[in-house]
Amino acid sequence: EPPAVLQLGGSVPATLAEATRIARPWGYNEINLNCGCPSPKTGSSRTRFGAWLMEDPALVRDCVAAIAETADPSVDISVKCRIGVHKTMEDLERDGDSYNDLRKFVEVVADGGHVRHF
Repeated sequence: EPPAVLQLGGSVPATLAEATRIARPWGYNEINLNCGCPSPKTGSSRTRFGAWLMEDPALVRDCVAAIAETADPSVDISVKCRIGVHKTMEDLERDGDSYNDLRKFVEVVADGGHVRHF
């Protein structure tokens, strides 16, 4: 029942575009790229996803563009993100979160023109 949101995880634009193409017949109202999952498993594989993508906003912009170019034009594209990314709790306690890093992430991804919601 609408609204229905599909959340994708990945860091290969062509693969995300293919997942979007496969899902298109189901009529999702929104497609969300997961840049928020903090699990260590998301950063340990060959293709990183989840919160680790926040370290590469240009890649996220490219991933979102691939999704948007494949999705129906009426589908909203969004990005789930975190306030910051830290490899360990000690890093978080020592460094805290950086507003400037979050702002840069949002600016770079938003400049691609496909995402209105973070």
